Amino acid sequence: MKFKKFLLFVPVTFALPLTAISCQKNEMSFAVTTPWDQNFDTSFFEKVVQEYNLILKKDNIKTKVYFEGEKNDIVSKILKGTSDVAFLTASQFNHESNKNEVIPILQTLTRRFNFDNTFTTYKDGSLNDPLRKLAKEAQTLFEEKPFAEWDDKSYGWNGSIYEKFYDSGPNPLTDYYRGVVMIWGNDSTRNAIKKAWDDKDWNSFRNFGIVTNEITSSSKYLLEEALFAKHFNKENNKFTSFALDKQNHSDKYIQNKARNISKGALENYHIVFDELGAFAYTHNIKKGQKLDYYSTCKKEDKIEFLTATEPIKYNIIAVSKQMSERERKALAQAFVNAWKNGDDNYGPRVGYNGYKIINDYKAEVIDPFENIFKGK
Repeated sequence: MKFKKFLLFVPVTFALPLTAISCQKNEMSFAVTTPWDQNFDTSFFEKVVQEYNLILKKDNIKTKVYFEGEKNDIVSKILKGTSDVAFLTASQFNHESNKNEVIPILQTLTRRFNFDNTFTTYKDGSLNDPLRKLAKEAQTLFEEKPFAEWDDKSYGWNGSIYEKFYDSGPNPLTDYYRGVVMIWGNDSTRNAIKKAWDDKDWNSFRNFGIVTNEITSSSKYLLEEALFAKHFNKENNKFTSFALDKQNHSDKYIQNKARNISKGALENYHIVFDELGAFAYTHNIKKGQKLDYYSTCKKEDKIEFLTATEPIKYNIIAVSKQMSERERKALAQAFVNAWKNGDDNYGPRVGYNGYKIINDYKAEVIDPFENIFKGK
């Protein structure tokens, strides 16, 4: 499901004691990302608080919702006690200062791609690596027709996603997403890039030029960085980090949107980072005009998915460690109840399609994150 990579851009937040705030103000407040459609309906959060009141047999807790831009500074609001409940990315929670302040109570879920149904991780980067195979499977579906030729009916555009690429089975939700490393060019260029990858030749690989997103993006920066640190490990030709590599090779990097691959300023950058499956929630029509996203300018050039990255968990909902265990469990159950009752008209507008209670946040949140970034 579209999760507009404020999956990583959801502002950093800390949660203050709900009990203290509730006693003082009889109010539970949420700091949440503004939905794509700019609809400021707060009824879902009101239902959550109603469920919370029922579970704890309270009747005096009210609801306050603050809608924030992707890059707004929510920290000051949280620290002042304006907001009680925090929506965090895995990266934000796993920052050392945050792990000591909050407890994750819920894992958000989203629609599962029909080409990615296993929590596969890096093996050796070869053609038989699960991440290479996953990228190939996604590419096969992607290139059945050129992006501009996708039609809403046969590809199942529902206003947010192309249903063609999503799981419609009995268990259609997932709790993770990934990045993808795309390459483009003619046969000679792509073969040379793949040779550099197979040889673990970082200097040759990087010199083909790399398009990244912002340094805070999980799927379009951090996950690729972690993957490269595992893969390009030869002495005297080792990758450590983009920040370090840019010190002497800044001309080999550019920041832009992956959908603009091969065009304009990107014509000399043949390695492009994107979220795996981003094409599935990118409509190819705007104001009645077909868009030329995910395409090349020359017929001899082609886009190829080189490898997927390892998976990272979607956003979590967290509260202060000072909240009692009874209250944490009640709030988590309240979210799930409201969602299962069909009251969640907020989540689908930011990429959430469900919520799962976290029972062991070390095993469910911390360990998966550290397995990706360990040794980096």
